[in-house]
Amino acid sequence: MAEEISTKLNNDPKLSALDFLTWSAIIIVLFIIYLVIGNFGNYLEQISPIPERVGELYKVTFYAAGVIFSLFTGSLIFLTIKFWDRGRGD
Repeated sequence: MAEEISTKLNNDPKLSALDFLTWSAIIIVLFIIYLVIGNFGNYLEQISPIPERVGELYKVTFYAAGVIFSLFTGSLIFLTIKFWDRGRGD
C-alpha cells in the first residue's frame, strides 16, 4: 500500500485529493511535534498580573510561529518529495 501511494504521489504533476491529504497530514504532524517540544506554549508559573499578560502574549506568539513553521516546513518537505526528479525522465 505504501508503494502504491508513493507511486501515485510521484507520477502525476497535478495535486490530487491524496496529495492534499498527505500534505495536510505532514503539516498537522509537524505542528503537534512543535507543540510537544515547546511544552504547548506553557511559559513559567505566573505570580502576578504582569507575568500573566506576558504569558498570554507569549502563547499567542508561540502558536502563530508554530502555524507558520508547520506550513512552511510541511510544504517544503511535501513539495520536495512530490516533485523530486529521480532521473526517470529525459
